[in-house]
Amino acid sequence: ELTENQKTLYKEKNAALVREHVLPAYTHLAAALTELLGSGKNDMGLCYFADGKDYYRYLVCHNTGSASDLPALQDRILEKRQSDLQQAAALLSENPQLKASQTTVRLPAADPIATLNGLQEAMRANFPAPPETTFTVSSIDECMEDYMAPAFYITSPIDDYAQNSIFINASTDTSSLRYFTTLAHEGFPGHLYQTVMSYEAGLHPVRMISYHYAGLDDDLASLLSLNQSALLSLYASTDLGIHYDGWSFSDTTAFWKDFGITDQTALREIYELIVEEPAHYLKYYVGYMEFVDLKEKAQETYGSAYSDI
Repeated sequence: ELTENQKTLYKEKNAALVREHVLPAYTHLAAALTELLGSGKNDMGLCYFADGKDYYRYLVCHNTGSASDLPALQDRILEKRQSDLQQAAALLSENPQLKASQTTVRLPAADPIATLNGLQEAMRANFPAPPETTFTVSSIDECMEDYMAPAFYITSPIDDYAQNSIFINASTDTSSLRYFTTLAHEGFPGHLYQTVMSYEAGLHPVRMISYHYAGLDDDLASLLSLNQSALLSLYASTDLGIHYDGWSFSDTTAFWKDFGITDQTALREIYELIVEEPAHYLKYYVGYMEFVDLKEKAQETYGSAYSDI
């Protein structure tokens, strides 16, 4: 509802703000961080700072929306992991060949647009059809490939939600299942779908089922989904361990060793990533558990009348 003159003025103001404030702010930030290099006094969890535990409690509540206290949250994560591993063990007991299959899953390399279009079709059995929307897929700059995820979604403009953008990391193996499930997470039935449906009808459908859209054997898809859930639970437990219980790197390696993971380089990367971003993994995993709880409550409430759609 803006006039052409108003649009022009807003564009000019935006460009001036970027040039005169945003870019200089990043330059100033880089200089300040460079000066601070080597001055840190704590390379472990938040609990080693004054009032660090209280701040971590705030971060967990803010990032997850969960009202659970942290010891209760730790217990819930443990119970969910045990349940997932028990279900995975039962699947492997019934179908032993799945053990070899889960480590050799490869998908036909596909154009990301074709994959996203295929996901839109595959999800229709579980989700309402999205409103008419478009999206573009672009590659990130080569200089960022070593540091970025396989793909990520950019939230659409508030006045034109039909225009959506997904950026992909061209260095990623497009035949890996991780690439496929990441596109599902960012696109359909993930963030892109969630955004356009939210604008359209206020819905927020989120579920960890994209493994079943990859054309895999149903038992194999279930096993891989359970494995991913259990793996994410390890990150969540480690987050709470480091920032609430004060785990050292040795504590962290001992915890992961119980699950057969001993690569010191990988574990050091996990430890430092979680130290750097407190409660980051919890917003994914605890949010997932909350949605599972909501789904189970709905199934109990509606019985045979329940539907995913």
